[in-house]
Amino acid sequence: MATHALSSLRRVQSENPRIPSLDYLLGLAALQAGKIEEAEEAIAMSLAKGERVSDSLALRASLEAQAEGDAGWTPIGDVMPAAERSLHEAITADPANPFPYFELAMRWRLRGDNARAKEMLKSARLRLQPVDAHAAVDVTLRLLELQGMEDGSLPQLPQEAAAPADLFAAAYLGLRLGEDEQATAFLQKARASLPPELYNYLLADPAFAPYRARPGLAEEF
Repeated sequence: MATHALSSLRRVQSENPRIPSLDYLLGLAALQAGKIEEAEEAIAMSLAKGERVSDSLALRASLEAQAEGDAGWTPIGDVMPAAERSLHEAITADPANPFPYFELAMRWRLRGDNARAKEMLKSARLRLQPVDAHAAVDVTLRLLELQGMEDGSLPQLPQEAAAPADLFAAAYLGLRLGEDEQATAFLQKARASLPPELYNYLLADPAFAPYRARPGLAEEF
């Protein structure tokens, strides 16, 4: 519905351009609708007005990440990628906003810097309110903890689990230990207890990547 939202916001802007946060919302809708130039202009206007500064900087980081592509994941010498700079600026502008922390954590996670990602996720969790967002951070932190353990130091596979973090941690642990049937059972329980969008998002965690091609697991992934 991004195109419809963008059209509606354009109409609102023509009628009353003084509505607070309107430029930020236009930038968000334009980005989701693939209107990159319009998104850039709206974000610049939002920043110029001093409205939703932290959110607008985080939105600008999304645009910059698209423009940088794969080259934006790794700093060149002492030069920080533009998207990462914008996320740091977003945190400075509003330290209580959890989303720039989470976006930085995901960039570091994809870069393989799990230690920094873990600390940034902890910072994000302190600032989160929605239950779904808490679940996403808790699951990722648990998976990071297990990923950092040697095979010989892994905990025993639990018999039962209920919370999302426990279910995904148990599923990952089962995969690491070669207990695919039990891992599948935990994933099925997680699928049944979570909204589909949240389940799919959590299942896309890099911790599960090595196991996606295993026979018998294709249906879960």
